[in-house]
Amino acid sequence: MGMNNTGTRKVRIETMNRFTVIVWLVCVEVCLATDFYIDINEETEKTSTINTRFTPGKCNYRIGGGKVFSVRYNRRFVYPDSKYTCLHFHCTKTGDVKLMYRISGCSFNNTCLKFGETVIDDQCQAWTCAIDYRAWITTNILHMGVFIDRMKTKCLLDGKCVERGVLVYDETKCLSKRCTVYGRPLGRWTLGHIQYWRPHVADCKVNDKCYKSRSVFTIGCTSYKCKNEIIKQAKVLPDGRIYKAYNTAGGIGFVMKKCKQFNTGDCIDEGQITKFGRCIEYTCMKNGTNVVTKEGCPNAMTKGCGPLNDVISPLACVQLRCQKAGNRYAYQTTSEGCYNGAKCINVDETGFDQRSNCVKICKKLVLNGMISYKFVGDCIEETVGL
Repeated sequence: MGMNNTGTRKVRIETMNRFTVIVWLVCVEVCLATDFYIDINEETEKTSTINTRFTPGKCNYRIGGGKVFSVRYNRRFVYPDSKYTCLHFHCTKTGDVKLMYRISGCSFNNTCLKFGETVIDDQCQAWTCAIDYRAWITTNILHMGVFIDRMKTKCLLDGKCVERGVLVYDETKCLSKRCTVYGRPLGRWTLGHIQYWRPHVADCKVNDKCYKSRSVFTIGCTSYKCKNEIIKQAKVLPDGRIYKAYNTAGGIGFVMKKCKQFNTGDCIDEGQITKFGRCIEYTCMKNGTNVVTKEGCPNAMTKGCGPLNDVISPLACVQLRCQKAGNRYAYQTTSEGCYNGAKCINVDETGFDQRSNCVKICKKLVLNGMISYKFVGDCIEETVGL
């Protein structure tokens, strides 16, 4: 028992006692080693006729080490062994045994495939019953069996078989791939199926969106470049044969980051300034962040901008300081009161009012949006140092 280099079953035709087994064969398919390989029938058998004087008028036939089977001349027969029920023979009137190739075939999954017949399995692999007629002519050995037919094998995709050579795009992996069938035999024990999806172009996937390989794309205000490429590697099998493996390498590279403008949401370039009112300025930096480069408070007195902690006095005894509260810049009151000609009296405190020539209380008054500070009320009869 054994396999030859192309993985086919070998049946040797022998002559015994002047009777020869004559096998009529036709190469139904193009019998090239690159088209048929991986035989699922790994058997080597000899077929022979045996002439004995005790069975005149009969063909005595045997396959391998099986029993001798006798059949009368000019009869058709099937050798009585379950392994060979798909082979039909004819015992001629001259005692020769011929293979009836038109109705014979190969045993496959408990059924018979005729020579040249192909079935497709659930992995889209094509299995063909084939005979190598030329090999039998030149070597007297019959090569036959059920082979994976690379010319008819396809690739499985979403439950359907896709023709070899077809290019498809996988949206889930952002990958274009081509249905490819190995051009020469590679053992099932090593690589599984003879067909595979060969990567063609690998795009980049970000947030469930595909970006073309080598393209520059923008997410938000940041630009990236898809650097993915298909890398081909040569790998060596344990028996010394070399095959090619394909991997994706590269990834996503950073290109540039712009700044997002606060008030519009637009992307702005490095150095561009965004203004808020008269006194706040942000400048876009190289790292894509907006940095405050100018800040202050609007000064109603000068119509300009006062820097942080700047102090102004719009009225006597009233002081305002430029302060920041969150993102808000404004002059805030730090002290306020009434001036009596000599000094400042704080709001809600008493002091001498020169106009009334008596002691009164200082109050902050707001009328029609205007603020004033005055001594109000009746004179307070108490002695207060001037």
